[in-house]
Formats: sequence, C-alpha cells, structure tokens
Amino acid sequence: MILLFLLIRAVIYSMYTAMTIGSRGSAKLDIISFRELSEADQSTAAKRVAAMIANRDKEGALMIEVTPKEILAKHLGVLACLSPDSSDESLIVGYAGILDPVVHYPNGNHKPQAMAEVGSLIVDRDYQQRGIGHVLFRAATHAAQEEEIIPYAFCNSNSLSIAQSSGYRKAVPGDIPESAYDLCAQCPSNPLAQNGAHASTTPRDLPRCCDTVMVYDDNHTIQNHAAA
Repeated sequence: MILLFLLIRAVIYSMYTAMTIGSRGSAKLDIISFRELSEADQSTAAKRVAAMIANRDKEGALMIEVTPKEILAKHLGVLACLSPDSSDESLIVGYAGILDPVVHYPNGNHKPQAMAEVGSLIVDRDYQQRGIGHVLFRAATHAAQEEEIIPYAFCNSNSLSIAQSSGYRKAVPGDIPESAYDLCAQCPSNPLAQNGAHASTTPRDLPRCCDTVMVYDDNHTIQNHAAA
C-alpha cells in the first residue's frame, strides 16, 4: 500500500526542489531533512524507508536491510518527497542516510577529520531512472559538508556511477576509518551472515570488500547527471 505522508514544507537545499516527474503527472520533488519532522512523522517516515529497502529488487545489487529503529538512529537522513502541485500531501519516494561521524586521521595525516558514511540510498522502484538517486546522494553529501564531515560511501553497482558523478573518488587504504568495515559482518555476500552467524572478525582492507569504497574529494568535479 502506498503511504501518503503529510509533511511540513521544511525543504532543504532549494537547488534540489525544481524537479518534475513527467510520466506521473505534474509533481514537485522536495528534499527534506529528518530533523525537520515531528517525532511521529519521523517514525512514519522510517517505516516507509525500511519498507522500500525490504521491497527492493532482490535480484539487483546487494544492499543491507535496515530497521526503522536503525534509520532513526542515523546521524542524519534526507527524504525525497513527491507532491502534486498546490498540495500538502507528499509521497516518500527515496532516502539517503548518514551514519554517526568518526574522527579519523586520513593516511597518517596529523590533522583529525570527522568522517561519516553516506548509505542506505534507496529510490522506490516505481520512481527509479528519473535522477532522484543523484539528487538524494548529493543532498546527503552536502548535509555532511555543512557539518564539516567528509563523507564516504560503500557503492554497489547501482550507486557507483552516482558517487563518481558527485565528486567522489575511489578510496585507497587509510582513507576511511577501519571501523567503517564493521557493517561487512551484515553483508549479504558474507558467508557467516548468510548462515545467520555474527562475524567475530570483519574485513579491514579495501580489496576484500565486495563494494567499491568511494570518498568525497573536493578536487573532483561534480558532473551533470542523467537518470538514476
């Protein structure tokens, strides 16, 4: 069942609000921060996001499922919401979250830097191939930068091109905190996770990760995107 969700127009990043989804009629895309929602609306949104992730195309790229509680526990989350013109009713069609930042010394740098993963990027299957994934990913990246956090991402085949066009480069060992690999214990491709066991050790080097690890780099050019 499609959830219709009443939202206060707490729109972040006005540069992201002018999109129209033509095949679905005239509708505006707003990118909204979880922080701007009431506690009740946050709970409703988290359930919708968890359902989108659970109902994704299982034959496609690997993705770790998350619960509503885990979504609410993230440092920050951004929602993509479609609303018909002149209406306050919005449908949540996408999400990207940012985990709690971790202090890291990238590649031996003596200057500590807050870093956090941008993850759980999801777009409702009925609204894919319309550029919403790019908009969400860039909005989450911008939100991290606003807090002086360097974002990184574990990219599957669906999100890799999005990161590449959003100012990210491929990470090398030492670029991101080792603790970032702890979620590998939950990865669907991890044999221990498949058997329902919790891994006592997790990968600590990039070559063993099934995803492509990307890190934001100010020197990389942000490219115009097509559809995703």
